Amino acid sequence: MTEADAIERLEAMRAQLDRIDAELMELLGRRFRTIRKVAEHKRLTGISVMQPSRVAEVFATRLQQARKAGLDPKLVERLWTTIITHACQVENQVGGIEGGELLFQGVSLDHARIEVDDLDAACEMICTRLSFSRVKPQGTEIQGRGAAILKGGDVTLLVSERAAPSAGDAPPACLAIQVHKLAPTVAELRRRGNSVEVRPGTGSGIGMASVCLVPPAHLEVHYVERAPGASPMPQDLDGRVLPAREDLGGKA
Repeated sequence: MTEADAIERLEAMRAQLDRIDAELMELLGRRFRTIRKVAEHKRLTGISVMQPSRVAEVFATRLQQARKAGLDPKLVERLWTTIITHACQVENQVGGIEGGELLFQGVSLDHARIEVDDLDAACEMICTRLSFSRVKPQGTEIQGRGAAILKGGDVTLLVSERAAPSAGDAPPACLAIQVHKLAPTVAELRRRGNSVEVRPGTGSGIGMASVCLVPPAHLEVHYVERAPGASPMPQDLDGRVLPAREDLGGKA
């Protein structure tokens, strides 16, 4: 193959990619036009914008479709997270709801683990108050104890039952989540009935909002907005950040 032939073939493949991209743009346009219709229907009927069970269903089916198509599930998960993030913003705009949905605010924490006394009650509180969704079915176990995996944005939280009931004066678990923007996060937290302590940004470039959930969750969550170049979160929180674990697959 001559150099001219190689260039001609490359240009033909690039043209094919351009046509595929144009088709993708048309499909995205159709998707978001439909989203606006869905949002208007929810507004008129009083249906809540955020439907965690539907979000979990969408992710589960799209990841299954990705595997069948030979695609990287992680790529598809991030792509659909972006799409649904914008979909929530569109639905909020149509519905006149201020603030972003916390389900897609979390960034910069892969996964963490907390232990609770009452698994189902704790998961229900975390999902309702912090807009996580339960992505693993009931019956999951870690070392013979009940467990559940909750998802919120790029944050994965493994919740498992304690081997023995906690002491009444035990401190809450502490979790830090970096978010894109603090203001809409605070607005959404308050809309969900949380008492939020806001610590204004200082010269260090750190802004933080904290929420403390009582038992059964017994969890203290710090939402951090960090300016570029600011110090890492663990230093800002005196090291009280729940460490990431490697046991989401059942190893504890």
